[in-house]
Amino acid sequence: MRLLTVFFLGVLFISCNSTKMLVKQQPIVECFPTTWAGIWKGDLGIYSKGKKTRTLPMTLTILPQGDSIQWTIQYDTMDIRPYTLKLVDKEKGIYRVDEHNSIQLESYLFGQKLISQYTVMGNQITIMEEKQGNTIIFEVLMSKSEPISTTGGQKVNGEEIPQVTTYPVRIYQKALLRRF
Repeated sequence: MRLLTVFFLGVLFISCNSTKMLVKQQPIVECFPTTWAGIWKGDLGIYSKGKKTRTLPMTLTILPQGDSIQWTIQYDTMDIRPYTLKLVDKEKGIYRVDEHNSIQLESYLFGQKLISQYTVMGNQITIMEEKQGNTIIFEVLMSKSEPISTTGGQKVNGEEIPQVTTYPVRIYQKALLRRF
C-alpha cells in the first residue's frame, strides 16, 4: 500500500511539473492552486526612484477550498489582507480576486504565473505571482495613469509608425517567498 501511495504521488508530481501542452493545445492549469497551497514567507523589497527604500517581512497563505482559494497576504506583523480567489474559467485560466469590500479583480493564469492588472486612484497596478519550484516570486509594478511621453504617430520612410505612449513606473516591489 505504501509503495502504491508513493507511486501515485510521483505520477502527480511529474504531471503537475510538466510543461507539455495537452492534446487540445490548452495550457496545463489543473495543478493550480493545489501545488501552490501552503504558507510562503520572505522579505518584500520596495523600490522607488531607482533604489530600495524599504524591506518588510511578507507571508502569503494559500488554502484551496473547492472552487475558491483563501489567499491571505500579510505585510510586516500588522497589515493582514484576506482575499478569496474564485475560479471563473479554468480552460482560459481566469480567476477573480474578491477583496471582500465590493472590489473584485480579474486574474489570469499563464502557466505558473498569475497576473492581475488594474487602475486605482490614478495609478496603474500590475501584480505578478509566479511559482518556480519551492519559491513564489511576488512582484508589483505601479505607474501613474498619466503618460510621461508620447512618440511615433507619423510616417518614417513611407511606413506608418503607430503612436506609442509610455507611463512612469513609480514603485517596484519584489519578494522571493519560500514554502514554510
